[in-house]
Amino acid sequence: MQCLGAILGAFIAQELRGETITPFYINDDANIVAIFFCEVITTGVIMFYALVTVVDKTYDQATGPLAIGMTVFQGILAGKWIGAGCLNPARWMGPALLVGGAAWNYHWVLWLGDCLGGLVFVVFYMTFFAPADRAWILKFGSTSDTKQAEAEELVESKF
Repeated sequence: MQCLGAILGAFIAQELRGETITPFYINDDANIVAIFFCEVITTGVIMFYALVTVVDKTYDQATGPLAIGMTVFQGILAGKWIGAGCLNPARWMGPALLVGGAAWNYHWVLWLGDCLGGLVFVVFYMTFFAPADRAWILKFGSTSDTKQAEAEELVESKF
């Protein structure tokens, strides 16, 4: 849906302006490795903070959305400094599809970096930091009995 929205949005913007829109480019002389790892880290950190505020029921800070927003902001700043602050390759896809040509150069860096960053940081959070009732694997030094007891205690404390 995001990709279709980006294509439709780019088409509408192009029609309203009456001229060809300018897509985002990654220059040929850009450091592709740096852009890739920047995408992995910034997208991963955003996913990590989103999971902290959503998955962990004990996190009830009112500043959760602000933390996520500031993380997106730092991702944009870091990405722009490195050479391409994407964070969502779907928004790059619409203009690139309409313009074509060099707009597709290195587009794979954005898709692969964002998908890998999200995957790695989600697995990292769900393995080591998730609450006991939602963790994907057992915590170090815990057994399934203690995990079940922690989950029941958490549920009981909410009621």
